[in-house]
Amino acid sequence: MSNPAKSIRIGTMISGTDGKAAENISKIVHHGFESFEPYFWQTTGGRDTARTGQALARGDWRS
Repeated sequence: MSNPAKSIRIGTMISGTDGKAAENISKIVHHGFESFEPYFWQTTGGRDTARTGQALARGDWRS
C-alpha cells in the first residue's frame, strides 16, 4: 500500500483575471508547486478562458 502523505500534490491558486497567469506561474514555480489553479474573481475580465487554459496546459509559463 502506498503512503498517502507522499501522494499529495502541493498546489496553489493563481489569479487569471489580469491575463498574467502564465507570467505569475513562472515567478513562483521554483518554490516547488506541482499544480496551479487559475481563478477568476467575480469576472473573467474579458479573458478568453479556453485560450488561457490551453496556454497553461502547453506550459507557456516555462522559461
